[in-house]
Amino acid sequence: MLDAALLQEFMKTYYGHGNLLADFWFIGMEAAGGDSEREQGERLASWKSLGGSTVVDNKQFHERVRGTDGKPLDFLFNGRPKTQATWRGLIRIWLAAQGHNEIDVEDIRNVQVNDWGRSASNNCLLELLPLSSPKTSSWKYKNWSELPELSSRKNY
Repeated sequence: MLDAALLQEFMKTYYGHGNLLADFWFIGMEAAGGDSEREQGERLASWKSLGGSTVVDNKQFHERVRGTDGKPLDFLFNGRPKTQATWRGLIRIWLAAQGHNEIDVEDIRNVQVNDWGRSASNNCLLELLPLSSPKTSSWKYKNWSELPELSSRKNY
């Protein structure tokens, strides 16, 4: 079971990644992922280890979380990673809004690796719902927590 007190603190406090003073905010429904209880527990622990604040650094957060394959999610930020599908379009918008023309995949990759949702960046990635989920038709928290508010997606 996930730690109930930590879950409640996370749900009340956490909004996402980046810089709240940034000129550009991107707001989504919820983060993808959280396919396993282990991964979600690591997400909670990562957030807490980074200070448990409203927003945390995207890369630092993902360095402490392993995906379903057991590999750290920091692969999104290291070397020459594949661009993340959801972020790709948002990064293109962010670059265009700042006056960049003829944006290519290398421009997008550079932002993903160095700036996207980073504490010192000019962008903020926020979620309306703090808990990650692989898809809206799935609700795994009912098995990972005894909190009444997590017994179903509707209650959440």
